[in-house]
Amino acid sequence: MRAQLQSWRVCCIALMAIAVLGIIGSATAKAQEACMCDGGTIYGSDDLECRLEVCMESEESFDCVTVSPGSVTPFQCRNWVRVFIKDCWGVLHEVTSAGVFGVPIATACCVIAFLGRDEHGCLILKIARYPCLVICP
Repeated sequence: MRAQLQSWRVCCIALMAIAVLGIIGSATAKAQEACMCDGGTIYGSDDLECRLEVCMESEESFDCVTVSPGSVTPFQCRNWVRVFIKDCWGVLHEVTSAGVFGVPIATACCVIAFLGRDEHGCLILKIARYPCLVICP
């Protein structure tokens, strides 16, 4: 019995250490995308059911734009940029080439987004609807 209790303690301590390291790692890692062009383009899919805010951080500024269903929105890009989507609680979710899934924008309206490059190497952000059952304030 005592051996089982000790193994559970070791397991719990290990899990807490992994969680803390993950939190520290995610808080310090910054996915800066190099700008190969002077700008990029944000594509809002026709199937989006709500408008959302996309924010770009660069060495010069932090700017946000509103993206609507079916919209094509250019943005400036010099040296590097980090791209975020603002959720319905005001939390910023960083978008990378790995994508971000299920970001709640409004009640029953979530999005999926991927950062990529076009044929010229310029950044593109594609945003589409993602099914969800969330209630926003």
